[in-house]
Amino acid sequence: MSSRTKHLQISFDRLPIPCILTANLTKWAPPNRIIQRYRRLRQQHPDTHIQFTLAQPTFHEAMTVAAKAIDHRNKIHPHQCRLGRIALEAFGNRLQKYESQLLQAQSFDEILTVVRQAKVPKICKTTFYDTAHRIGLYRQIPPDRIYLHAGTEIGVKNLFGPLHGKKFLLLSEMPPEFQRPDLSASDLEDILCIYKGEFRVYEP
Repeated sequence: MSSRTKHLQISFDRLPIPCILTANLTKWAPPNRIIQRYRRLRQQHPDTHIQFTLAQPTFHEAMTVAAKAIDHRNKIHPHQCRLGRIALEAFGNRLQKYESQLLQAQSFDEILTVVRQAKVPKICKTTFYDTAHRIGLYRQIPPDRIYLHAGTEIGVKNLFGPLHGKKFLLLSEMPPEFQRPDLSASDLEDILCIYKGEFRVYEP
């Protein structure tokens, strides 16, 4: 990042968004509008895959459903649909070997670390995160930081350039306007991913 202050320029004619670190939001980027759009999106289209995981009667079933990325209609989450059922089934079967470790985990990062150990061909970090997220919510251990992967990572790069190996962001690294008690780390991760195309860094 140059020595000059960088600003965020946002175009609302496309659907994607986010931001971070130490950025100045201009009048063209009202955070409340971004948050309202996200809230409206989630009200109209709740995450049925998370809901289905949470509805499972046992942890074993919740863990399996989370890994298979299916909802009550047996539909695969869009993030995982290209992987196919065979790969997701294999992932779910392998993850069962780590059930006791997942039950013993005391933080989201521990859950994510265990989920990564169940790696099988075709399964990558977005699926590791999504699976850990579903399992973490079932165990009431949500993420406490913003993990960078896929669309979220692209959103951050759009704003700040190279990440220099950075793997996550603390909530305190978000602009003050986004540091709100009603926005969780997973909400912000979602926002960064969904609206990534609307943020651009430019020099005044």
